[in-house]
Amino acid sequence: MSNLVIVLYISMSTSIKANTSSESNVIKIGTKLEIGYPSASNYKYLILPRKNFIIKKGGLANYKNLINLNVVVSEIEKSEDNTIIVVLKHVENKKFFNRYRTIKANYKEAINAKELIFIK
Repeated sequence: MSNLVIVLYISMSTSIKANTSSESNVIKIGTKLEIGYPSASNYKYLILPRKNFIIKKGGLANYKNLINLNVVVSEIEKSEDNTIIVVLKHVENKKFFNRYRTIKANYKEAINAKELIFIK
């Protein structure tokens, strides 16, 4: 009997979590987000240029400057394997690494890893 109660509780709590996460995962052009901390030693789901490419083009290769940076979604792309790729621009129209106007991110994975955070 107690096993049945535990199974029902777990199934209900996961269905409630699934419903709330689907509502918060709605993305539109113009949505403001904040770049959070990397999920590993480097950002895994933000598609960033490698440090040597940034340096070759005359930029400053400092990924720490991205933390707590406010960005806005400028484009939404869907790749072949149905992953949503968002193109992000700086809110103040500044350049990332003093070189790039936009960066890209794997939207769902970055949200789940808290590399991208909704601004309230």
